[in-house]
Amino acid sequence: MSGRETRPVRRAAIAGAGTSGLVAALLLHRLGWEVTVVEAHARRRAGTRAPTLWPPAQHVLALVGVGGQVKAEAHPVHVLGFRTETGERRLDLGTANCVTVSQSRLERLLEDRARRVGVRIHRGARITGADQQDDGRILVTGTADVGTFPDLTVDLLVGADGYRSVIREVIGAELTGPCRGTPFALRDFIDDTGGFDRDAVWTCTGGPGALVTVPLPENTIRLVAPIPRESADAAHFLHERALGHGFPSPEGQVVWEATFIAHTQQATRFACGQIALIGDAAHVQSPAGGRGMNQGIEDAFTLVSEIGADTSDDIAAGVARYAAIREPEISDELAANAAVTHQWNGTEPAALIAPVIRSELEVASCSFRRVSATGSVTPDETSPLGRRVWLTAEAWPRLSSLRIHHGLIAETTPASPAIGRMPSLVGNNLMLPDGKYTLSPTMNILAFEPVGVSA
Repeated sequence: MSGRETRPVRRAAIAGAGTSGLVAALLLHRLGWEVTVVEAHARRRAGTRAPTLWPPAQHVLALVGVGGQVKAEAHPVHVLGFRTETGERRLDLGTANCVTVSQSRLERLLEDRARRVGVRIHRGARITGADQQDDGRILVTGTADVGTFPDLTVDLLVGADGYRSVIREVIGAELTGPCRGTPFALRDFIDDTGGFDRDAVWTCTGGPGALVTVPLPENTIRLVAPIPRESADAAHFLHERALGHGFPSPEGQVVWEATFIAHTQQATRFACGQIALIGDAAHVQSPAGGRGMNQGIEDAFTLVSEIGADTSDDIAAGVARYAAIREPEISDELAANAAVTHQWNGTEPAALIAPVIRSELEVASCSFRRVSATGSVTPDETSPLGRRVWLTAEAWPRLSSLRIHHGLIAETTPASPAIGRMPSLVGNNLMLPDGKYTLSPTMNILAFEPVGVSA
């Protein structure tokens, strides 16, 4: 018998088989963890729901092995269009373009992938509590509609169980923000006439009121708009709003339609010990900006990156770093989201979510947020600082630095299969100059040293 100490297999339980929960499960599996997902719904959810994926989220989906399928099925969007009473303008997204795909379809791809690689998924069961044990592990308790609840004693519990999160209650957190949300009406329909733009997301304000049009796969168009609470006929409301902004009558076959209340709220904390919240369990926002699903994916990526990059194997420390990163970032995101939502409504924004003043480096870390509504880019668009490096799946998430020579990766710390490849940035075609780059666990560039590169 070898005298080498064998590292014990780490185990995680994830509450919720939505997008963020399944992404977290796949990322943890890539780190060698045993993962069990517990989902209250016995059947997979239907409906398009959130459809938009921005470059950072597309990068994560590629890491977990569904990027190719998403790209094949998604509809690319290359332009953001803005229509106001004073005219129109178009912002070309370039390499930072987004794609649209049904959230229910994305969740099917993720769940099928998770089951194939060995992630255990229990549907028709729900987590009801969690107790910290003397050895630091977590005893997870719950109920099952069919059969018995799985025996779960884990090293990490992730709450991805949505707006009414049980795990949020377990850690004693609450959602803060406006208690009275914004009503929205939504309709997805087949555009047989071709009268709606298939290349652009249009945001229309002023005059008739706010309206957003989103091109979806299979010749489908989404209309979404804040709707007065007293309006009883959402279909007629959207029809009149579209005509008022100069669009043709949306008369095609209806694929899905809904009315819903969108809140802009954030949990008072994202973590406690070895328990973390991600996705709607940690924060919720309106459709303004199309970032809700993306934020949940980036939550999962940040959480697992911080855990996986901890050389001391201190799970609680990794979870704490995740919370320290994401809480202020989400606060900034929700402040902007709330401001846009109130602008759409024509109401004054409530001062319940205040933006956190962060450094240029932190602001730069989200490639989408760098592009403002006017098309300007801040901070300096030529700087690599804060940008996320697009690395191969084999390199994630353990690299702490890399050296580039003649445009290729010449050295990494630690050594990795990325050596010899040309690096790129998520959502940007900026060429990385030769030099040494220091990376965060989430692969953002923290520092750049252009000198001292040997020939």
